[in-house]
Amino acid sequence: MTDRIAELEAESSRLAAERDAFRDQRNGVIKDNERLIERAEQSVEARLHAENATRTAQREIARLKARVAELEAAQDSFLLPWAYQLDAKSLDNFTIDLTRAADAPLMIVVDEIHQTVAQWRELVAKRSTGAVTSDGR
Repeated sequence: MTDRIAELEAESSRLAAERDAFRDQRNGVIKDNERLIERAEQSVEARLHAENATRTAQREIARLKARVAELEAAQDSFLLPWAYQLDAKSLDNFTIDLTRAADAPLMIVVDEIHQTVAQWRELVAKRSTGAVTSDGR
């Protein structure tokens, strides 16, 4: 009977060692899974952040392109439609007037240029209605 008890104790010890080894292996797999899940979550978070940043950048690019188009259209409407109506002599006089405006002190240069452009735009408008002769009078 002692032999049987010794066999059972040995079997019990072996089974306990297998159980402990299996438990350690299972715990290792669980830890690996937890690390993999954490890495996957970080990867998903990084991807979402990058996608959001891309969408934000694309919206900003679209907004800036629209603003550039708006400013270019405003620039065209500011100068080109009426400037195309100037003959060579008038265009030369306009350039001379702009040069004089640019010679003013820096603080008033922009205002001078705007006034000069406004005067010439008005002159062209009057010319188109026949209210002014070609020499500007």
